[in-house]
Amino acid sequence: MKSGNIFRILAMLVILSLLVTALPATTVLAAESLHLSPSKGAIDDKIEVSGSGYNPGDKVYIFFSSEELDEGDDIEDLTVWEEVKTTYAGELLDPDEGDIDTSFKVPAELSDGDETEEVRGGEYFVYTTYSKTGNIQAKDDFTVTGITLVDPTEGTVGTEVDIEGVGFDDKEDITVSYDGDEIEIADGDDETNSKGNFELSIIIPESSAGEHTITIEIEDDEAEATFTVEPESSISATSGKIGDRVTVSGTGFGDSVE
Repeated sequence: MKSGNIFRILAMLVILSLLVTALPATTVLAAESLHLSPSKGAIDDKIEVSGSGYNPGDKVYIFFSSEELDEGDDIEDLTVWEEVKTTYAGELLDPDEGDIDTSFKVPAELSDGDETEEVRGGEYFVYTTYSKTGNIQAKDDFTVTGITLVDPTEGTVGTEVDIEGVGFDDKEDITVSYDGDEIEIADGDDETNSKGNFELSIIIPESSAGEHTITIEIEDDEAEATFTVEPESSISATSGKIGDRVTVSGTGFGDSVE
């Protein structure tokens, strides 16, 4: 009996020693994390980045993209992206080793990938890796405040234009301006919904041919889009006798043009 008890005690001691040995490995294998603050903003806004669980002293790359991948995927699977920051994970001998704490500005363009893309309102993704060609260690979502749709982008005076936007403050009044002058919302939302999004339409007012700026103002945020006016002319009659008066009218022509 005594030898049996001794055997059981020795077995328990072996198991406990194995558990104690395994504990440091659990700490080392902690998953990398990534957190953005705030989680939405406009182009050129400063975004704070924090995270933990990275290899102490290692270089960490931060990428911004409109394409979604998963943790563990190869960052090279992206075709559109911008490297917005590089940093280091804490200090090798620091008790808080493995933390990252840095910031980046929301880019206006994604130009580091195989394709170039302008940043506009909508959902984007931020990734961290240990190299420019490595696997994704962590990711977080980011919403760019702005206009996501202008349809059509060109036409004559009087054209109805649909405009959509995302990422603004919720339940806030919307003001629309055309070349700096406030215009009416013809249809749709006059305030953002509970998610900070909107859908509305406007009528292009009298203006000369060429590009014009549409501005959406919501609380302290604003977004701009461009509409190109095309000239249009019409006549009062398509047939008649010699001497009949015909009226020719037009819109979208330049000021004081003969």
